[in-house]
Amino acid sequence: MSGPIQRAQIADATGNLVTGGNPFPITGTLSIIPVGSTNRFFTSGTTGSTAFTPQIAIGFTSLSLVIKNDGSAALDFSFNGATVHGTLNANESLSLDNKAETNIYFRSTTIGQTYRLFAW
Repeated sequence: MSGPIQRAQIADATGNLVTGGNPFPITGTLSIIPVGSTNRFFTSGTTGSTAFTPQIAIGFTSLSLVIKNDGSAALDFSFNGATVHGTLNANESLSLDNKAETNIYFRSTTIGQTYRLFAW
């Protein structure tokens, strides 16, 4: 057989093909890491200024981002350090899929707002 696989077949432990239903029911939380992606990044911190500082270098071009505002005031984020690309209210989070970024900046009108950033 040559060429790309058009469909997959699943066999049970005895080698019989599974023809219906879901042989692998999923319960709980499922995390999916894109095939070929070994890049993972996490940081947490606090805003130290009302300006976009400091730059956080992710270290690779992200595929997806999750930003969590753990503070009690609004948190702005920027990907270029000048433009507000989004604002998270207190205790909000945001998932950005298919978002290719290498840097991010945070600021808040209240110094000391905490945040978490996940990238992969």
